[in-house]
Amino acid sequence: MTGVHGLGAIACALLYREKTGRGQHIDISLLDSYYHCHDLNVQLYSASDGKINPKRTGSHLGAGAPLGIFYGKEPDEYIAIACPTNRQWRQLCAAMDREDLARHPDYKDNVDRVRRKKAIIALINDWIASHDTTAAALAKFDEYRVPYAPVLDIGQTINHPHHRERGTVRTIKDEDFGDFEAPGFPFRFSDFPGQLDLRAPRRGEHNAEILKEYLGLGEAEIKILEQEGVLVTEATKMQKVQAQR
Repeated sequence: MTGVHGLGAIACALLYREKTGRGQHIDISLLDSYYHCHDLNVQLYSASDGKINPKRTGSHLGAGAPLGIFYGKEPDEYIAIACPTNRQWRQLCAAMDREDLARHPDYKDNVDRVRRKKAIIALINDWIASHDTTAAALAKFDEYRVPYAPVLDIGQTINHPHHRERGTVRTIKDEDFGDFEAPGFPFRFSDFPGQLDLRAPRRGEHNAEILKEYLGLGEAEIKILEQEGVLVTEATKMQKVQAQR
């Protein structure tokens, strides 16, 4: 995360330099980056003069209701549902055929619903359990535009067709280790639409290419650097190992 923050800062600094001609130093810390993940907690504590001090709440957030993880029909199925606004609550009630709760005074606003969070959680879990399948319940959520998302395990995310098609998951090819999956590059550019070949290079594979192109070194100079151990490639490493044996 700190690296991503650093990338954003570098891009902004380059734009600033382009517009003003002035460069600058950038200070990015691990602490600042992960503390920045607090979306509401710091503000809630400050604005309430310490009366609200957010704590761990398990599978459901304390800032809204319903706002958390609910059970599917199968033991390994979970659904994230986020309906803290009045409009979203009405959509959820319509999907569950419980319009009587949509404007009930006990559930009128988010503050009222948070007070009755346990009852709401039980209500939704029971409603999902009343269906033959989780998919049947989610189809009603789709019909009434209820904000939800399935909670996937790692294997499901790797094999999800959308992730595959978009390149969210990529296959990396390694000549020694074999093929394996890794997260794809998250940025997309209109002038660079193609995906790079993600073959992992061998150690020092591009030493000569880089030194020739950018430093203008010749073959003899590069060979000397390899012999002196300044440059290491997969081939020179193996030669050293064999010599030691």
